[in-house]
Amino acid sequence: LHEGQYKANIAADSGLCLLADGRLDGIVNMGYDACHRSYQALWFYFLDTGAIVPGFAENDQSDSVPSLLERLPYRTYLHLGGDVSVESIVRAAARGAAFSSTGAFAMIEVDGVPMGSVCETAKGMAHRLTVHAWPVPGQNCFSRLDVIGRGGKTLHSVERFPGGTLQYALEGDDAPGYIIVRGFGEDDDPEDPSRAGNFPGHPPRD
Repeated sequence: LHEGQYKANIAADSGLCLLADGRLDGIVNMGYDACHRSYQALWFYFLDTGAIVPGFAENDQSDSVPSLLERLPYRTYLHLGGDVSVESIVRAAARGAAFSSTGAFAMIEVDGVPMGSVCETAKGMAHRLTVHAWPVPGQNCFSRLDVIGRGGKTLHSVERFPGGTLQYALEGDDAPGYIIVRGFGEDDDPEDPSRAGNFPGHPPRD
């Protein structure tokens, strides 16, 4: 309760919405810190069920640091396929053809199936993951680039990656799964993610 009114974070009832609707319109996977572990843990938990849960960046921290609103530190990029319209934005967001970023670029596909789509798999099947990623303009590399799968497990990592294309072999499974690529900036310490992607005047939060 706050000043006689009940206030709740979306995380409090997102699980119920997921059970009722079979999907969520989206969840924040980047906010307060560029690598906000508690947000990611909840996102991975929902994805582990096989649910469709697109991830987005948030900017409500701009309320406490007004100058950040102009700088837009956290952004959501959508793959629109050249059709820039309200309808194409809604469609791309709904299917998860999006990524959160402080300026770096990423795009992935599995066996030619683009991000935001479903790739059929089964135990014993072999898949090919293709990752296209470039660091924030002005930076020379990612300090580390991770390929993440079911359970939030890191499947592959590459350090000091200058940007370009990577390919990996993936083994299929009967359980629902997903593939996420997470990159850290040139000067970020992947072992101390609470500091990654922060900026002056905005302390990290757990």
